[in-house]
Amino acid sequence: MYWNGRAFEMTFIIADHRVLDDGHFGVLELRLTLTDKQEESILLVNYRACEHGSQNGSTQKVSIMFKNREDAGKQLSGKLMGYKGQDLVILAVPRGGVPVAAVVSKTLNAPLDVVLSKKIGHPYNREYAIGAVTLNNRILTDATGITKAFIEEETARIRKILKKRYDRYYQDAEPVDLKDKTAVIIDDGVATGNTILVTISLVEEQKPRKIVVGLPVASESALRKIQNAKPDVEIFCVEIPLYFRAVGQFYHDFPQISDEDTIDILNRLRGVTP
Repeated sequence: MYWNGRAFEMTFIIADHRVLDDGHFGVLELRLTLTDKQEESILLVNYRACEHGSQNGSTQKVSIMFKNREDAGKQLSGKLMGYKGQDLVILAVPRGGVPVAAVVSKTLNAPLDVVLSKKIGHPYNREYAIGAVTLNNRILTDATGITKAFIEEETARIRKILKKRYDRYYQDAEPVDLKDKTAVIIDDGVATGNTILVTISLVEEQKPRKIVVGLPVASESALRKIQNAKPDVEIFCVEIPLYFRAVGQFYHDFPQISDEDTIDILNRLRGVTP
C-alpha cells in the first residue's frame, strides 16, 4: 500500500494466545503492523513489536514496551512526578520490583524499602497465581481444585523464604515507618493482581496516610480486580496491553533478580559500603 507518497507493507496478525483469568488458554486480538519499505523501519499501531516464538512453534508478534527494568522505572517515574516533594516512601515488591522502584526512589528523592510478599503458584502452572503470602497475611483466589493441604504447605514454605529475605535485606537496618506517609508500592508488572492485593493489605496495617500503586505494565483484568477490591488506592500504570501472557514479554531484557542484586541495590541507596 502507499500512504503520503511512501510504500508500506501491511501485516495482520490474529489468534494470539494468553492465559485467561480461569487458567485456560484463549485466543485474543487482531494487530496491525506497517513496515516502511523506504527507511526499513517499522511503524506500529499501539505496539512496539519483536519476534517471539509461540507455543505451536510458529512466529508471532508480541509487544516490547521497556528495554529493561531501569527503563521501566524511568517511564513510571514520569507518571508519579506529582508526588515529588511529599512525605512518601517507595515500597518495592521483591525481587523484580526492586530495580524499577530504585529508579523511582532516586527520581522522586524518596526513601526505598521493600515489602515482602510472594505468590502461591497453581500446582499445575506455577506462573499462574492462585494467591499470595506475606509473613503475616495471605490472600487466595476462587480457583477450584486446590487442596487445603497444598495451600498450607506452600504458605509455610513461602514464609520460610520470606523470613530469610527479611533477615538478609534488612541486616542492621529497620523497616521504614509508614505511619501517616504516602506509601507507593511498585512492582515490575502485574498479571493477576493477587500479589499486589496482599501487599496492599500488609501496608494498610501500618496506617499510611495514602497508598499508591505504580506499575510499568499490567493486565486490564488485574487492574480491575485491584480497583474493585481497593477503591481508595490510586493506581498509575504506564501500559495496559490487550495481549498479556506474562510480564516478561513486555521487556527486551528481563533477567532474574537475585537476593544479592536486591541487597546491593538497597545498600547503595542506604549509603552502605559493601
